[in-house]
Amino acid sequence: MRKLKFKYVFCIICGLLLLFVLREWLKPERYKVGMTWAEVEPLMPEPYKKHRYGIDYEKEPTQRQLMEDAVYHVHEEREGVVLVFNHYDKIISTERVKYLGVDLVKLKMLFN
Repeated sequence: MRKLKFKYVFCIICGLLLLFVLREWLKPERYKVGMTWAEVEPLMPEPYKKHRYGIDYEKEPTQRQLMEDAVYHVHEEREGVVLVFNHYDKIISTERVKYLGVDLVKLKMLFN
């Protein structure tokens, strides 16, 4: 009887954990690739610091380089996402860094 009770509790815990993981995984994206900084800024709950990259071009950059090269990124802590912007202030990529409530960027900063 005790083993049967343990199996039920174990299945319930696993099911709840699975639901929690699926909820995180299926959460709709708030920030879409191609959005400009002017569109993103009002969606953010608080102002965040832009972390700029030092890009040094030997020649005048081409239009393609200006569109594809990352100039700065913003770590939006509430959503747990890093937004990467190009020279035209448009999002070129988003990276999710918060899983199951754990922000991996903050965790990495803790150990550095």
